[in-house]
Amino acid sequence: MQLVVNGVIAGTMIALLAVGFTIMYMGSRFFVFTYGASYTWAAYTPLLLFNTLPHIISAFIGIVVAIIIGVLLEAFIYSPTRKRGHSTLVLMLASIGAYTVLQNIISLFFGDLTRSVRYWTIQEGYSIFTARITATQLFIISVSAVVLAATSLLLKFTWLGRWLRAVVNDEELAQVVGINVRRTILFATALGSGLAGVAGVLISLDTDVMPTMGFQALLLGVLACVIGGVTSLKGAAIGGLFLGLVQHLSVWLLPTAWQDVILFLILFLFLIIRPQGLLGMPLRKVTV
Repeated sequence: MQLVVNGVIAGTMIALLAVGFTIMYMGSRFFVFTYGASYTWAAYTPLLLFNTLPHIISAFIGIVVAIIIGVLLEAFIYSPTRKRGHSTLVLMLASIGAYTVLQNIISLFFGDLTRSVRYWTIQEGYSIFTARITATQLFIISVSAVVLAATSLLLKFTWLGRWLRAVVNDEELAQVVGINVRRTILFATALGSGLAGVAGVLISLDTDVMPTMGFQALLLGVLACVIGGVTSLKGAAIGGLFLGLVQHLSVWLLPTAWQDVILFLILFLFLIIRPQGLLGMPLRKVTV
């Protein structure tokens, strides 16, 4: 039961990361590695402001920093590169370079050692059947669920969500009917980076932070996105919960060193058996 509870906690975080990454991918149409940098910078911002501002304010600033990083990179690096007609491979390589720079800036100022932003005493927590869950972990699950629900409503019932769906379905047609594609991509980038920032701030409440944490978060987000179905937000959330449960339940029978191996085996099985993901649309065969 403890493994199930731990899996749900991890799954909600992965779901948050997967939905944010899916939104960014829907707008930009390439794997944005700097998504992991936004996550890391948001987690480290409260550490920087530890003795200056209350934690809730520094956490909010961390989310804003994550959004600013994503928007600035899209406006001044990815968008100009896209206008020059470069392929998605070039964009992805540019994002890898930017991620490396941003990660090394964190290492330069904070060092490579593991750090903690927690200043409160860790308590035993509440009992759920035979498992234990702390107040911090309950807070993480609750906030993640509220943020995911709010994101779903925002994309479903606002004109920004309609713009994003139109650009994803047919970018040229969206331009013809007057939709500002560049502004829509910036909106998707800001929203996705904001979700990465929320995830980074929440995870720092329960675990320690390190400069390389962004790559692991990016990897989990991509895995959940592919398993759930690329461009499917509901599928990304379900894929995140599924990965979290599998990641923790696997240690019931296997050593913890096998956690990442199990995740990649699941990815390979999905790519072979169901490449469109859990909720993705079936791939269409193209005849020449």
